[in-house]
Amino acid sequence: MTGEKTSRKLRHAVKKHLEHMHNSFTIAKHVERTLRKNPERFEETLLLVQTASKDHGCTVAWNHLIDHQLQSQRLRAAVRLFNDMKKRSQRPDAHTYTVLFRGFALSPHRELAVAEAVRLFRGMRRQPGVKPNIIHLNAVLHVCARAGDIDTMFALVDEVLHDGADGGRSAANKKDKLVPTAQTYTAILQGLRSWALAPEADAEGSSSPADVDGRTEEMVEHSRAVWEEVLRSWRGGSLALDEQLAGAMGRNLLLDKKTGPRDVLVLLEQTMGIPRFDTQGSTRTKTKPDQETDNNQPPPPAASKSRKKAASEPAKPGLNTLSLVLATLAEMRFVTAAVKYWDYLVRDRGVEPDDKLWEQMIRLLHLGRSSAETARLLATAPPTVQSPYLFRTALSACFRDLRNPNVVDNASTIVDVMLRGAGAGVGESGGHRVPDAKALWMYLEVPQRRARVEASLNGNNATETGVDVGQSVELVNRVWEPYCRASKAALFPQLVEARNPRLIKNAKMYGAVCEVVELARELLSLTAHIARAGYKIDTKTRRVMEKRRDSFNREVVIFTELREELEDMWGKKEEESDVKEPTRE
Repeated sequence: MTGEKTSRKLRHAVKKHLEHMHNSFTIAKHVERTLRKNPERFEETLLLVQTASKDHGCTVAWNHLIDHQLQSQRLRAAVRLFNDMKKRSQRPDAHTYTVLFRGFALSPHRELAVAEAVRLFRGMRRQPGVKPNIIHLNAVLHVCARAGDIDTMFALVDEVLHDGADGGRSAANKKDKLVPTAQTYTAILQGLRSWALAPEADAEGSSSPADVDGRTEEMVEHSRAVWEEVLRSWRGGSLALDEQLAGAMGRNLLLDKKTGPRDVLVLLEQTMGIPRFDTQGSTRTKTKPDQETDNNQPPPPAASKSRKKAASEPAKPGLNTLSLVLATLAEMRFVTAAVKYWDYLVRDRGVEPDDKLWEQMIRLLHLGRSSAETARLLATAPPTVQSPYLFRTALSACFRDLRNPNVVDNASTIVDVMLRGAGAGVGESGGHRVPDAKALWMYLEVPQRRARVEASLNGNNATETGVDVGQSVELVNRVWEPYCRASKAALFPQLVEARNPRLIKNAKMYGAVCEVVELARELLSLTAHIARAGYKIDTKTRRVMEKRRDSFNREVVIFTELREELEDMWGKKEEESDVKEPTRE
């Protein structure tokens, strides 16, 4: 009874809506708006479109319904809608098939998605009506690529792009032959990569390293063969090369550990005119498209026709290119070259790195123990990409560069950047307002570790902090105000005054408090060192340091008393490493 009542209400609502909709455009707009704002009203919109289909051509509205089901990971339901659409004499258009194919690529049921995509595509070729275009083919190839089904992918390529199933004998087949674009080759290369990275399991449910290596070698060989075809088309002016295609080939080459990394840099020089900075004596002279960049694979000669000339122009580098370069140079451990590539792409070619690329670059500099370049580059980072993780990684690079006599100055530069960003009043989505307590602790550690390393190099034994009183005073004064801000943001002063653990509402807050306490302990150690040598400083400074020492000591003692109860509430705070280590050390 309840279902019948709901059905009556739906029909009544649909009838009322249709009284105000007199054409397919208003119906489609209503369906799109309703599904976007109230997806739970899908059944109502479906009934509305089914009812309106009796009097109107509602192809666009059906497209919205199908797309909604695919975005919701309901592949079978989307196919049923497509069939229902045709049964109601609603003719699918070219966009209907594009929606289907692109939606199939999102499905977790990849084998089913490939089967349905290929079935529909071949049906388009055989049946009258909408004929497949290159956008449809690229979308189907992307479905195969996501599934790593290279057999089906290459079968479709041979069928459509080459001679076809009948060897290219029929006139219809020649007429329907499609011209591949950069997106076509990108999908093929991505499919090869997916296949190589997700090998089939053996009988025992796992794959041996030899099987993985064999697939990788085969994938690289196939990729090089595809790339030869790309170069022929590019040189002939029939293919416009883009960053995505060059990047896909570069990612495939990078899996070849022997020659792949250098081949990637040759590829970028060839396709984008990016000069080589990984070789001795390299300069920053830009490579022109008509200059030979590699003995075996020169760039395309200047084309005579304007269309061909435009097609054979070098691709424009972007974020994907910079990420590929950094990954390649990390594999080669060429940190100095990475800095040159970064400067060239950012300053000369106008690439604007996002936060992930900044993190990738700082990790690479951390790998190369380059605190000076880390400080220099970080000083140019916009507030929108600055994050606690970025500063921790940068200061961790200082930990790895303690033999550098300028490492303390480099750490100071990094902290200056953090404090400028914290005091700039930037929004929540652009930087951070509160100084990071963990980064401040790392900053205080740098001069102490440097002093111990220096003493060790000189054959001396460094004790306590290892820094002199004057430097300790300078460090405490420098960190005092940021410490107060970080402490206040973590509610640490309130916790100390109230001695009430229930002020800490979740594990994240407890973690922030623990980081502030570690910083307080470090400052307590420094102020205690200053107090023991108070005769070396003036009376006013000594009293200030003693007052701060007592404050740090009180806060640490009270936290220690509350710690057991806090750990019972939120679990023991695990010790974290200073930075996520790069994949290769």
